[in-house]
Amino acid sequence: MRIRILLGFLALALGLGSLALWKRAQDSAALEREARFSKPFSDSLLAFQQKRYVDAEAILTGLLQETERGSPGSIHQASVLHGLGAVTYLQHRDSEAAAYYKRAVEIRKKLLKPDDPELVSALSGLAEALRDKGDDTEADQYYRETLVIYRQHPEIYRGDYAMYLLNVGDFSFKRHRLEEAQNLLAEAAANFEKYEGTSSPHLALASTSLVEVYEEEGKYSESEALYRRALTIQEAQLSPDDADLGRTLGGLADVRYKQGNSSEAASLRIRSLAILEKAGPSQTTSEAVLLIERGQSRAAAGKYKEAESLYKQAIEADQAKYGPDHPKVADDLNFLAKLYRDEERFPMESAEPLFQQMLEIRQKNFGQDSPEAAETVSDMALLYFYEKKYDIGESFAARALPIEEKAFGPEGLEVSTTLNRLGLCQRDLNKLAQAEASFARALAIRRKRFQPDHPWIAISLENLASVYRAQGQVEKANLLLDSSRPIRRKTDAKR
Repeated sequence: MRIRILLGFLALALGLGSLALWKRAQDSAALEREARFSKPFSDSLLAFQQKRYVDAEAILTGLLQETERGSPGSIHQASVLHGLGAVTYLQHRDSEAAAYYKRAVEIRKKLLKPDDPELVSALSGLAEALRDKGDDTEADQYYRETLVIYRQHPEIYRGDYAMYLLNVGDFSFKRHRLEEAQNLLAEAAANFEKYEGTSSPHLALASTSLVEVYEEEGKYSESEALYRRALTIQEAQLSPDDADLGRTLGGLADVRYKQGNSSEAASLRIRSLAILEKAGPSQTTSEAVLLIERGQSRAAAGKYKEAESLYKQAIEADQAKYGPDHPKVADDLNFLAKLYRDEERFPMESAEPLFQQMLEIRQKNFGQDSPEAAETVSDMALLYFYEKKYDIGESFAARALPIEEKAFGPEGLEVSTTLNRLGLCQRDLNKLAQAEASFARALAIRRKRFQPDHPWIAISLENLASVYRAQGQVEKANLLLDSSRPIRRKTDAKR
């Protein structure tokens, strides 16, 4: 994600400022001041281009002190602040980066036109830093502000506009706004194809991002087509051990498995794992991301102890890089916690402290009533159900439900998941009327969101049938089970 936005704005930010100001100089004193600024500023740009971020930061820090003394609130100072935002962002110091970008935005809004490219680039950088810092609400504000400017001048920005659509689409998907994400990502793909051609690597990137939306909606045929388009581009242009190629193969493997072709899925997964084993960290892929992806491949292949080890390594890597309370650490913990919860070979009680740690991190970063925290609370409800602590599970699911309803709407898939978990606990507490209502609502949501033969629909049918049986309504239960059996047979045939 980091390289996408930076490729679009950094050269612009560090290059335009000093050139424009040189032309604006009116006398020898101004020229002398400009010379004192432009030489170190150019040195910082060179250091950045050579990926010597520490050197670039040192130069820019010195320039910031000079501009604060000699020209506070100037275009010079805004350019330095923007550069510091970029170098600290690339060093994963997102809070510092956001603070620098915000100061740059404030100055540029006072001095530049509302659609000036230098202001747009600072807004873009601020949105990305806030996103990675975990301030999603504020990031959303700046994403939308920037998108308005881009939409006013799509022909001017071209590739930058398409890249920004991709970033905002990914962000919308993260915020579970599926329809908005689909529209933005489809527009990004269309713009990459228009301006860069059908073999554009950015088109492949947009295609794989769009796949995530389609898969969330159960649209596997559309997902397969996009994966194959991306794979054709990537196999022609990327090195054989590029992590992006490995991800595309792994994603295609999952889709083919869901479509019933287990043999092709197994072959694709083997190729994916082989690539991810060789791939090394890069500007776009951290060590922890690779470890998590390798762990997922191991888990999919039934190698759970290896997956456990890889997840632990990822947690340690991100704790060392970001500190123990960063959202990325919570994301890593999520994989290990679910492994302990869902796989019988591990002691289930090992999952609870990990979920609790993850919840504390997400509450600290996103808020007590954030959808990120609610997701963890809902996952803990399922853990307590497995542990037969039905009263605790019910309370956790009930706690998560209104937060998710507010965040995703009453018919969000996340809502159906939590309703299902709530119903399970209610059923086993013998609260059958409430369980029936929870399961029926989850089923209604899933029928609207998925194809009729989706496995989640079968799960809801069977859960609701279990309540009818407990109520003595055998005929109603059998009708639901008769509806679920064809789905189960189709699902089982894929295994």
